[in-house]
Amino acid sequence: MKYCRTVFLLFLLPFLCVILTSPFLRSMFFLSAWEQLQDMETFRNGNVLPIRVQIPGGWNTLEDDWFPLVSTFRADELFQEWSGEEGIELTILYNFPSFSTASNQDSGGCCSHLFDPASGYYNSFYGAYIVRRADGSPYGFTLPKSKGTDDKSSDIKVSDALPIINMKEAALLPYFDYQMLVFRGFGLSTDDFRFEWTVNDLNAPVSYLGIGGWTRIQAELTVSGASHCAVNDFRPYLPYGTPNDTAQPFSVTQMYGCLYGRYFPELQVTLFLYAVASDPDCVRRCDQYLLSRSRIS
Repeated sequence: MKYCRTVFLLFLLPFLCVILTSPFLRSMFFLSAWEQLQDMETFRNGNVLPIRVQIPGGWNTLEDDWFPLVSTFRADELFQEWSGEEGIELTILYNFPSFSTASNQDSGGCCSHLFDPASGYYNSFYGAYIVRRADGSPYGFTLPKSKGTDDKSSDIKVSDALPIINMKEAALLPYFDYQMLVFRGFGLSTDDFRFEWTVNDLNAPVSYLGIGGWTRIQAELTVSGASHCAVNDFRPYLPYGTPNDTAQPFSVTQMYGCLYGRYFPELQVTLFLYAVASDPDCVRRCDQYLLSRSRIS
């Protein structure tokens, strides 16, 4: 038995050494393990969402664009504290840019293009927000009161038969995501963080994923950039790799995004699918080859 353990360790140690010295493999190992732990925790607590969303990862495009795995983060408690709304549940599916393999890049060598200002995928993410309120009412949408009633609290009248998009609530999701789950870990204070968006186009209702009743938003964003000198805490860099020093940390950058939102009344859940990138063509391709091939069950 002792001999078997010794042989196992001899095979395991080189494997661990490779993982620890490769930022990409370390990220794959960390995020895969994290996904399993979250699934176990969700199953143990019985807090399973009534909707399942599967979004393709970067390997589906066969291009140097996105990381292979789409990850999940349950942000219930943090979002409740941040928003001040008791009982609200927020699950975030997310993916980030692929890893660079050039060791001489200013972005830090073998780390995600998330940190590379020269990349069209700088500061970029795509994924989904799944939101469920304690009372079952829609998040990011307002239910129409009655036919012909103009809801003054809403930003736009979509349809008498469909919920009306609430721009302010919808924008809070990416704002919270970038501020609290990304840049706070990188050491950027709340006061110094910047996030603004301007809606260029809004279409509703549209059909998406073979389902009608979606609202589609195209927007331009002004957001703090991810390029910076790494802080001492290594944990925020486990998924992305470690960036190099930069002369202008967290410089504000122009970005582009698309957002698809829909409230599912039978499930009492709001779903947003999103893509944000510094190059509008990257957003278009992400929508065409990844987001639009998502599955909902």
